[in-house]
Amino acid sequence: MPYQIKEKISKYSGAVALLTTSTVLMEPSQSYAQDWLPDLSATVIGDARAALGSDDVNWQKGGLGKTRFGRSQNSSGREHFKLAEAGLLVRAKFGFDVEAVAHLQYAPEQTKTIDLVEAYLTYQPLSLSDFATSAKVGLFYPPVSMEHVDVGWNTPYSITPSAMNSWIGEEVKSLNLQLALEHRGQDWVTKLSGALLTKNDPTGTMLTWRGWALHDRKISWQDVLPLADLNSLADDGAFAIQDKAIKPHREIDDRIGIYAKLESTYQEWLTLAAFHYDNRGDPTIFVPNEIQNTYGTSSSGIQILADHSVGGNAPVRGEYAWDTRFQAAGVNALMPNDFEIIAQAMTGLTEMGGNTPAGRPMASVRFNTAYGMLVKTLDQHQLSARFDWFEAKDRSMVIEDNNNENGYALMAAYGYQLDQYQRLMAEVLHVNSKRENRVDLGLPLRSKENQIQISYRVIF
Repeated sequence: MPYQIKEKISKYSGAVALLTTSTVLMEPSQSYAQDWLPDLSATVIGDARAALGSDDVNWQKGGLGKTRFGRSQNSSGREHFKLAEAGLLVRAKFGFDVEAVAHLQYAPEQTKTIDLVEAYLTYQPLSLSDFATSAKVGLFYPPVSMEHVDVGWNTPYSITPSAMNSWIGEEVKSLNLQLALEHRGQDWVTKLSGALLTKNDPTGTMLTWRGWALHDRKISWQDVLPLADLNSLADDGAFAIQDKAIKPHREIDDRIGIYAKLESTYQEWLTLAAFHYDNRGDPTIFVPNEIQNTYGTSSSGIQILADHSVGGNAPVRGEYAWDTRFQAAGVNALMPNDFEIIAQAMTGLTEMGGNTPAGRPMASVRFNTAYGMLVKTLDQHQLSARFDWFEAKDRSMVIEDNNNENGYALMAAYGYQLDQYQRLMAEVLHVNSKRENRVDLGLPLRSKENQIQISYRVIF
């Protein structure tokens, strides 16, 4: 896999290391206290970016633009020169089977200047049989993306990931307790993993009211994401109490979600994967920003926290719990002549609110997306091309809140590996989409966006 930082450990290398360590521990001069000290290491990530953004107002600036870089509300400027990412990945290894990882990040769009992206603990005991077990607990991305295989949840294939995996990096990360069982056969290596999850009840909010987007943002623990000024979110709109910004890592209904993944690799060149996700959200619960301890029920059947009025005529805003579930499948094939093919597809449903007279929740959107990417590596050079397709089908209250959308994207990238630590990449991205709620902002339904980026990335 090009430019990916990988550690390949043979089946018996752990046993050799264990025997070596046992021999060392037999030396009288060895301090028992040192056995408990972790082996610390750190990785620094930096990404300087020059970009010519889209003509549309950027989604991070309250618009409906689908790329990372674009115009702001009161500016026509599309040129961007900035440090797109600076990260510090710290690892602490305790023996051969336990590792703690923390990923701190700076990004110019973050709510907090420096914030946590991931923090987790892994346990992978030594196994000399065909079966191996592992556990992982903490804040981390569920293992959906087949693009983000580089250190720091980055992709080596492009600057901008697919629409599918852009959304994973935006709304789907959570606090997880994951267990896995792996079987190493003669030709196939098969891994089954499953997890309990929490702290992501707003998942589906951005996908519903903004739609799909393509960007390389990795949303951090305290990030707050803005929503566009849509009619349905106005003070007299159908969702007047919805806050105009969301906190992706928020627990609202105190319910535990789940995910499961099955992945098989054949002779290290063909990987097949299937994934199921369900945050098991209670779509009838709404939490105002002035959080109290007791629940009441509104006339529309939405449970709300009681005694939350702040006076005046403006509605008290907050966030809903969303019931979001999806299935995904993917394939990665290493082909002759240093070609690589990656393809994934996703289908899902996100819902929120009490039932309407039609029998469906107030917000109900079925979403689908797929992409295919071809990668060619030649020495230090890499060429990538990708096609994305995406859609959102609104199934409820379309007159008051129309979130129907469909579109496609084309991406072409060229990467050059300067040395082990430095990489240059240039990328062109075209996004063509039609979205019904653009009329709320006085925009045409169809938008054709173009973005050009040059990235200088350092990892050491």
